[in-house]
Amino acid sequence: IRYTLRLLSAQQFERATKLILASEFIRRNHNDLGAEKITIGFWVGDPVIPNKIEDAIKKLDIAEKRLNSGQNTINPFQLSNCQWCNTKIIGKLTSDTQISHIGHRKNRHGKLTSYCLNEKCIFSRQNGELPIVLVDDDIYENPPTVLFGTVDKFAQLAWKEEATSLFNSQNNRKPELIIQDELHLLNGPLGSLVGLFENVIISLCTEGNTKPKIISSTATVKNVDEQVKGLYSRSVQIFPQNVTNADDTFFSKTLEESKRRYVGILPTGKTQTTTSLRLNAALLFARLEVWRDSPNQLDADQFWTIMSYFKSLKQIGRFSNKITSELMPEIIHLQVRNLMDNGNNSFNYSNLPFKTLELTSRIPSEKIKKNLDKLDIPFDGQLIYNQQAYDIVLATNMISVGLDVGRLGIMLMNGMPPNTAEYIQASSRVARKNEGIVFSLLDPNNSRDLSYFEDFVPFHKTFYKQVEPISVTPFAENALEKVLFTTMVTYFRHKLGYPSNNTASALNIGNNKKNLLNAFNELFVNHQFADKEDRELISDLISELCDLWDNKIQGAENLFYNIIETNHQKSLLKSIQDRKNLEDKLVATRSLRSVEPNANINIKSY
Repeated sequence: IRYTLRLLSAQQFERATKLILASEFIRRNHNDLGAEKITIGFWVGDPVIPNKIEDAIKKLDIAEKRLNSGQNTINPFQLSNCQWCNTKIIGKLTSDTQISHIGHRKNRHGKLTSYCLNEKCIFSRQNGELPIVLVDDDIYENPPTVLFGTVDKFAQLAWKEEATSLFNSQNNRKPELIIQDELHLLNGPLGSLVGLFENVIISLCTEGNTKPKIISSTATVKNVDEQVKGLYSRSVQIFPQNVTNADDTFFSKTLEESKRRYVGILPTGKTQTTTSLRLNAALLFARLEVWRDSPNQLDADQFWTIMSYFKSLKQIGRFSNKITSELMPEIIHLQVRNLMDNGNNSFNYSNLPFKTLELTSRIPSEKIKKNLDKLDIPFDGQLIYNQQAYDIVLATNMISVGLDVGRLGIMLMNGMPPNTAEYIQASSRVARKNEGIVFSLLDPNNSRDLSYFEDFVPFHKTFYKQVEPISVTPFAENALEKVLFTTMVTYFRHKLGYPSNNTASALNIGNNKKNLLNAFNELFVNHQFADKEDRELISDLISELCDLWDNKIQGAENLFYNIIETNHQKSLLKSIQDRKNLEDKLVATRSLRSVEPNANINIKSY
């Protein structure tokens, strides 16, 4: 199961874990379902979760020390609660004890195991632990039933000999099902690199003529046939199909009326930032009126937290700096003018700087999950200063997919996102359970925003028709330059059977070079997206890279795939970030996202 964004993978991992725990519970209670555990593994980058046992233990030790000293701590893993009984994985065992416990430990076999702190839970330490694998070292040693990760991580296959176990090369059992969520995000540069690398992934999952089944899901896509050809070299079948009635597919029905309303706002004579501040103040004041006029004061919950979407971090920084100096005085002014500031309602703005959350790329991964959990805290209907519900969420396109918080019912879109698909996806984060409203605040100085405002109603009635076509170009020269050698090494190590780090010299053994040239080139000969010119270009590049690889073998006493050059032992792979010049073509990437070399800037002081 593969995703493209870390926020999306974090939320969906917990949901998938529920399914795996239920499956494992059924297996344990039925003797005819075998003795092999049904497990799930989380395979993502090091910034999101520790990739090594040693790093995981260090972070857990720090967490335990902070807990026992009464300090707040952050779970270094993406699993905050037992998905069976909802007990915290890291926390106090009981409310009347000061001793903190952590549901992760290193066992006598050197593996990281996770368990529920609730002794009555069927996944407690005494009852068999959680069937979850969180560290790369354990994933490679014992591949889980379901491997859960992000697409950019697969570039690690060129660097890791242990990763060959993910394709069961030892027992010839290969993955049979690939689930790719949010297909529309695989576009542009990332989609092109993923499409090139997919040739190797599908080959590693192929046994004879049997290829893996690929299921991709998305709600906003156009020219999907061409996109799927570029990514997987396959034709596509849409499911569920529209049989006799497009509004009823048996699996789903189209609602006659949407729960979501869109309101367009175009300021005149004011900047977008100033208008945004005034609009936020009006919305924060309006929630007081909802609370006052509703028969059930808990009804105000769905309008209590404002999701504020921005196109860039620069906009968020500009807005957040004005919360105390401009937004709070504006709310006070509104409440005084409308006779609703009698001293009891000052809580509506007094804690505003401390009740603002952020969901952006500048937030550390371990804090993102914590902020997501805070979004679930409801407004309890009490006008008190220690109200736990948050007021404003500042977000970028990180929230465009995967965020599913039922209580959110109001969003402010600060400017039109770069494409229609993102506008649909981002605005769909609210009114998922109850009715809600989206305010689209457009910029009068931006001709594109102005065009959307002038055509606001017709556009929103048909905005699924307005989704832009997706561009995927896996055989563009830039894509081949950055990723082709990475895919070639991956194929040689894990398909031709030379995964060990010390077998990089095996290219010139017997017919290995000829076999690599023929077999690797075969992946592109019948590719549905490649034309004659693409195939010729790829064939020439493969031959050139093989020759350069062979020359490096001749010039080294011992050639390894990946080590530091010391004692005449040379490394075949060089990170693209360490590239010295464009003539160096034997470079590989460790991620399908970070594919540009670093630029160091030295600042001189005078």
